[in-house]
Amino acid sequence: MNVLALDLGGTKVSAAIFNSEANILWEKYGLLEGREGDDVAELMGEFIAEAIDYLGAQGSELSAVGVGVPGVAYSKSGSVYAPNIPGWENYPLKAKLTCVTPHIPIVIESDRSCYIMGEKWKGVAQNTDNAIFIAVGTGIGAGILANGQLIKGQSDIAGAIGWMALQQPYEARFDYCGCFETFASGGGLLREIKHYKEQNPGYRGYFTSPEASLNTTTLINQYKLQDEIATAILTKAVAMWGMAVANLISIFNPEKVIFGGGVFGAAQYFIDEIYEEAKKWAQPLSMQQVELLISSTGPKTGLLGAAYLAQNKL
Repeated sequence: MNVLALDLGGTKVSAAIFNSEANILWEKYGLLEGREGDDVAELMGEFIAEAIDYLGAQGSELSAVGVGVPGVAYSKSGSVYAPNIPGWENYPLKAKLTCVTPHIPIVIESDRSCYIMGEKWKGVAQNTDNAIFIAVGTGIGAGILANGQLIKGQSDIAGAIGWMALQQPYEARFDYCGCFETFASGGGLLREIKHYKEQNPGYRGYFTSPEASLNTTTLINQYKLQDEIATAILTKAVAMWGMAVANLISIFNPEKVIFGGGVFGAAQYFIDEIYEEAKKWAQPLSMQQVELLISSTGPKTGLLGAAYLAQNKL
């Protein structure tokens, strides 16, 4: 059985054909480069057509397509709410892709659901029925597996943990993406550099330089060098990552909590501190039973999960 997985991010679409053993037979990616609305779906449709042609030339065929998308994938309608992609506020993605492959099943899921199922299939959540994947990239989301079932909620929004309320008082800037995501996502960490500089005009460290590199890896490196801004921002982020983990552990009693996404990477440096912070807040029996881990499948996690969900739809 061969399935095509598509992983839609904020800047590119990744595609790969997987066989039943999770071996990649073909892969490709395309940059969005300002595409919006139908143009994004057309790029995905082109990848589907190319995958069909590739397998046909090998004397094989495509059995199903799995798609992971940022935001909300509405399982009943096949529409997608992905506000970071212009024109995708309620976009009929499944209907558009079905035009390319009317006889091939298409499964569309949130990227966070794909992440946890990728780890379940071939990562550190194998043989685990209760696990949570916390994706820290531009935003923050959680894929939640409870008693072997994906938790999606009444309208497929479950896992939007960027909206966790982790401090008082409420600030108007939380309107955009939630309290947790404001302070502890990749995008939030970088926005906090600007915010901190505005609030602390006497700061004279690394981030005052016009040549300063503004990315999370640099921020973490500056934390290790005891830069004032990096220390303040990441101390708060670690506290919030730990509190969020504690809340999830207390609610779901998982066997494993897995960190992944573009920030973890470099932020795995903090995993022990996150564990110690979580231990302060979490239900103690649940905390004793859980492992905190870093994703073992890296940038392929979303593709693996989309492929797994497509295979299990058949």
